[in-house]
Amino acid sequence: MFKNFLMMFLMAGFLYSYEISDYPHTSKYDERLKNISDEAFLSNALDDSDLDLVFSALKRVGELRLTNLKPKVIGLIGAANPQANISKSRFSANYRNIFYLGVLVLGKIGNSEEDATYIASFLRDTKKDVLGSVCILQALGELKGSEKALDFLQEYSLTVNYRTDSRVVRSLVDAIVAHGKKSSNTYLISLRGRVSQNDRIYVSEAIKKLKK
Repeated sequence: MFKNFLMMFLMAGFLYSYEISDYPHTSKYDERLKNISDEAFLSNALDDSDLDLVFSALKRVGELRLTNLKPKVIGLIGAANPQANISKSRFSANYRNIFYLGVLVLGKIGNSEEDATYIASFLRDTKKDVLGSVCILQALGELKGSEKALDFLQEYSLTVNYRTDSRVVRSLVDAIVAHGKKSSNTYLISLRGRVSQNDRIYVSEAIKKLKK
């Protein structure tokens, strides 16, 4: 289900941002909600018991950047967090989709250092979860102007090595460059010496980008 999404980060050039509509999972409500912009309607849909409707509403919240619904998005992320549901037999791919998409949406509508801290708090639990790591890193890249978001990205870069999945490496690089801080080149130069040959080329291009 996530193959195309993951390959996008592996094969594409520098993205520096993402679109919510790129998320690979779809629900039967996507088409019906694609032109809905009523905030009250979408807010009610986020509370629905039909997880497909919740997913489609969440997607629209991100596309429209409805910042007033941030508390509900954060609530959904917490409720759908795989680690919080690890012992629950009812946990399913639907919840996982809501968690991943919720993180991406929060990156779009977040506007505070607290949002950055909340998003980054899940990095520890996604070490073996490529898609989870990719979504979190991309979301942190969207929080431009957040010093904490950039700090988390720079600190994370110090944990990366040649065994780190290339999709994670490149998402990290894209997120760091999205902040546009030339001081990040110190971290990228260090990172370049610890990743695979193919990823070194990618990092080198990022370093050039930040030097401009």
